[in-house]
Amino acid sequence: MNSDFHVAIVGAGIGGLALAMALHKKSVPFTLYEDAKEFSAVGAGIGFAPNGMRAMDLIEPGFRPLYERICVGNKGADKQDIFFEGMLLSEGLGKDQAWYGKSAWGHPDFERKSAHRKALLDIMTSFIPRHNVKFNKRLVNIEQLPSKLVLTFADGEVEEASILAGADGIKSTVREHVLKPQFADQVAPVYADAYCYRAVIPMADAEAILGDLTDVAKFYFGHKRCAVTYRISEGKEFNYLLCVTDEQGWKPDKAVTQKVLHEAMMTDFEGPGVDDRFRQLLAKASPIRWGFFHHLRTSTYYRDRVALLGDSAHASLPFQAAGAAQGVEDALVLSNILSELVKSSKQEANSDANIVAGLSAYDSVRRPRAQKQLEQSAEVAQSTLKVHLLFLITRSIRLQAPEFTAGILLQLKPTLAILGHSTALYSMPDTSAPSRLTQLPLGDEAPRYSTSELYSYFQRIRLPQKYLDTPLLSDNTLATTKQHGLPFLQALTIHHTSHIPFENLELHYSTHKTITLNPQALYTKIVTQRRGGRCMENNTFFGTVLRSLGFHVRNCGGRVSRAMSPYAEWDLMMGAGLRDHVLVYVYESEFFLYEICH
Repeated sequence: MNSDFHVAIVGAGIGGLALAMALHKKSVPFTLYEDAKEFSAVGAGIGFAPNGMRAMDLIEPGFRPLYERICVGNKGADKQDIFFEGMLLSEGLGKDQAWYGKSAWGHPDFERKSAHRKALLDIMTSFIPRHNVKFNKRLVNIEQLPSKLVLTFADGEVEEASILAGADGIKSTVREHVLKPQFADQVAPVYADAYCYRAVIPMADAEAILGDLTDVAKFYFGHKRCAVTYRISEGKEFNYLLCVTDEQGWKPDKAVTQKVLHEAMMTDFEGPGVDDRFRQLLAKASPIRWGFFHHLRTSTYYRDRVALLGDSAHASLPFQAAGAAQGVEDALVLSNILSELVKSSKQEANSDANIVAGLSAYDSVRRPRAQKQLEQSAEVAQSTLKVHLLFLITRSIRLQAPEFTAGILLQLKPTLAILGHSTALYSMPDTSAPSRLTQLPLGDEAPRYSTSELYSYFQRIRLPQKYLDTPLLSDNTLATTKQHGLPFLQALTIHHTSHIPFENLELHYSTHKTITLNPQALYTKIVTQRRGGRCMENNTFFGTVLRSLGFHVRNCGGRVSRAMSPYAEWDLMMGAGLRDHVLVYVYESEFFLYEICH
């Protein structure tokens, strides 16, 4: 073990604490520097998805038993696998709709667990020796020398380190050091044109307003407004966010929070389209606007001996409830790399080349995944707050590995039944537009997969036997009926998005942006080679599968095709809410638009 190797961690949020826990467990020398005078918890409710919990298990096995004592899920044994239940923000909350009671999403292998942020941080800090922590330390300067880093703090103290891990939040000093020389325009967080009010209240107060609607985590959708609610603190407290789009903008020199008058806060939820129960909840919140900021673009998570993690690297919007878990994943990967470096000889451990190689590996592993989650959360926010949504399916927990998926369901005319996880479904007012936008051949000349190819695909996505027994597979005329076609489409969608990797981010940021829309080449790639594809590839492949099963489906393009369309109403209707490749289905003479969007 190299005793001269030392890691400096700046910032005691979840990412910084998780890294400190991991380094302590691995006996890697470190010091944690925190600007505040003590450990503190800004925020309220928080939860770890399965990926975050698995990362924590690998960092510190003792964490889970303590976390299980303070976290809570939905109320009711049959509700534990629900991620959120979708309802409306408007009067009546959608209880009079045909879909009411069928609007929850989650996964049988998912178990919702949420806690109060302070209770979570108290557990994390219990694994970190106090002598490794220094408070009242605000970093003001970083100097990189050939064999070490020199850190200067606001109180004048100067410290040295072999590596610096910046976990100092969304307005990060370390981020500026890493990005400013080459990517200065990526340093500052980007305002997402929305903010929220948030609060934690006693469960008794929440039940007095919402009754048993407090039992299950809810996402209430409205026009330019939404609400998120869930239980925390062993079920004793109720956490909620009330979100609003902002057409005025956020002054660049302002902090990420802004105190306003109580009257101004209440005005944000005045008028039609808001059930009065949300105004009652809002009245209990502090009049503080929490701006939604994120780091939409980050070209690198390191520079020489300095690395970024957590919000410093990839501050995300809250609409996938995944930011905290991403910070824990950062800590797991980075700690493994640092533990390998500290095992080296003094010369090797402090070698610039070895350190850069290690941090480059960290960047190559973590940045694609974290940025993917961040971008998808931004897309979810845009759809949630800027388009009038009925529901938004925000996450599908994968069976083998946690991934992030999103889908949207727009209520145009008429109101439609819900397909399920990771889908988008729209009603088309005009049946002529889709045929003018067709990219794949229609009719008998349209490409199709053979029966054996279809069954290999079903095996690839692990389609349960009960769906293989459906009469649709022996009589493909049933595919165009809602009785048989819609349930089978729902099942295929869930299992496709659970087992087929999505490669949009990789292709967007790769210098080799190769893509194929040839159905046979896509079959080879997705089924035979067990790879994935980007949005157009997924939808082209999926559309061919469904066409082969007897569905009436047409494959349509995204922004380019809509821009070339002579149908102005198509571009107007679809332009804001859906930017990717879509599929068009016909059920009993009705047109629907559908997208697999991760």
